Amino acid sequence: MSSIKPNVDTLLSSSNIETLQIAGERVKSALLQTKGVVSVLTSWDMDKRVYNLEIDETKALEYGLRRADIIQQLKSAIRGMPIATFPRENSIDYTVRVWLPKNQIDKL
Repeated sequence: MSSIKPNVDTLLSSSNIETLQIAGERVKSALLQTKGVVSVLTSWDMDKRVYNLEIDETKALEYGLRRADIIQQLKSAIRGMPIATFPRENSIDYTVRVWLPKNQIDKL
């Protein structure tokens, strides 16, 4: 017997969030009844926002901006910009990020 506990990842997709939620609960229930499974988590949020970014490339080029420049700035605002790291012994370093407050992100 191995002492390593591997992950079991399951990908579900649907254009309907309600049916996706129901299917996810069924999979979760089945996994919880499976011998050896000790924990089950879902990785989606029902209140997650999705934005469709439409860049007017002609106008952006007038300002000397490329698509990649705009995307990088948005990523920094939404996901934060790493500004420092703190070492952690025998593990991955802690990363310190700075990002815009939520009310500012909603104005983007």
